[in-house]
Amino acid sequence: MTVYWKFDSYEDREEIARMNKALDMCGAIFEFQEYLRFKHLPKDPKADEIRTKFYELLNEKGIVIDELYS
Repeated sequence: MTVYWKFDSYEDREEIARMNKALDMCGAIFEFQEYLRFKHLPKDPKADEIRTKFYELLNEKGIVIDELYS
């Protein structure tokens, strides 16, 4: 079955653009998670605070990055 997109309004275009970028956004979140986990921040005293806020925001939205992108 072939699905063709029909743009009825500007909002439809925005929604489709968001869907098209969702995987890229997920990849960016995954890379930032890895940065927080393994790269420069482990030695930074503010790292724990940043990590905590990052995961709190993901949890509030029900996002489990490892389920979406690996």
